[in-house]
Amino acid sequence: MRKVQFILAASFILLAPRCPAAQTEYSFRVYGGYGRVSYGDFNDLVASNNEGLLPGNERFSEIRWIPEFAGEVLYSPLPRVRVGVGAGIIAGSSDVSNSILFGDDAIRYGYEHAVRAYPILATVYYDVPVPGTFVSPRIFAGAGAYYSRITFDVSLDPEPDPPFESIESELTTWGFGFHGGGGVYIPVTPKIAVELDVRFRFAVLAGYEGMSRSDERGEWDVFLARGTLPDGHVFYGPCSVDEGDSFDEGEVSLNGIGFSVGASISF
Repeated sequence: MRKVQFILAASFILLAPRCPAAQTEYSFRVYGGYGRVSYGDFNDLVASNNEGLLPGNERFSEIRWIPEFAGEVLYSPLPRVRVGVGAGIIAGSSDVSNSILFGDDAIRYGYEHAVRAYPILATVYYDVPVPGTFVSPRIFAGAGAYYSRITFDVSLDPEPDPPFESIESELTTWGFGFHGGGGVYIPVTPKIAVELDVRFRFAVLAGYEGMSRSDERGEWDVFLARGTLPDGHVFYGPCSVDEGDSFDEGEVSLNGIGFSVGASISF
């Protein structure tokens, strides 16, 4: 009996008409959430490195679930149709620190990799009409230009002496991607709404170029490379442009699925 009462109450809440969204031309929304990306090149490196680790060493971690935040301004040229233009940030990182023994001496190995993407997005939303309910399902699709910056920091620290090798690399590129998905638009007041979305993204960024720096060796031009080393291990990271024939061009794949929660205000 309690279960039936709960179902009836939930149905009443979802189907009862309340706080209908105002049909205004302009609105602003912000949203944030997490997305699962493939990032195959880097995660292949992680799997390769973890195979050779000795017991007790810290394992390399993949970059899979990463946060994403964005904001956009929307214009409604037609009933139930909205066009949005906005920008956001996607960020992920991985780091590890291990000690390597050479006889009686120990060398601490530090590695950190971070990826940032700043998409400029254009999206078309269509609110699917559902009579008798205040919740408005919607579908959307769009495209965007992605500016991306990635960094690699590698250090070797003989203990307890200061580091004798430390290399910092920064590379950037521009790319293009597509996105789409669906969700629900839930009015809270005639001007304010909560939005829940599931989104898909297809964006593979390539052509990264930049600079590596070391106190010992100065600066040199690099590009993002991937390949297989003579010992069979995977290589992925900055490579001197003078060695461009030795490796293929590396990529950052942001392909994946994400979930977000947002809020919008109409004007």
